[in-house]
Amino acid sequence: MDASWTDQFDIYVIDLSVLEGMDWALVVGSIVGTLLSVAAMVYWLYKLLLGLWQMSAGRASFNDRAYWIRMLVVLLLIMAAMSGLWFIIIAQLLDSIQLSLAKGVSTT
Repeated sequence: MDASWTDQFDIYVIDLSVLEGMDWALVVGSIVGTLLSVAAMVYWLYKLLLGLWQMSAGRASFNDRAYWIRMLVVLLLIMAAMSGLWFIIIAQLLDSIQLSLAKGVSTT
C-alpha cells in the first residue's frame, strides 16, 4: 500500500503530562458545561412549545420568519456547544497561530 495517502490526515497526539494536575478542573468544567447545555436545550424546547402553543391559539403567526430563524440559530449554537465543535474551532485557531509564529521565527 502507498503510505502517501496517510500524509493527508492530521494526527493530534495529546500530551497527558500537561493535564495531570488539571483533572479536577476538567471534571468540574465538563459537569458545568453539560449542565449549561442541558439547561439551554430544555429552555429552547420550552420556548419552542410555547411558540407553537401561541401559534395554535392564534396569538402568533406560523409564518413569522424572524421567530423560526431565531429558533434555528439558537438550536445550531446549542448543538455546536453540546457536540464540542467550539473546542475543535479553538484548537484549529491555536494550531494556525502556532504555525504562523513558527514561520515568522524561522524566517528572521
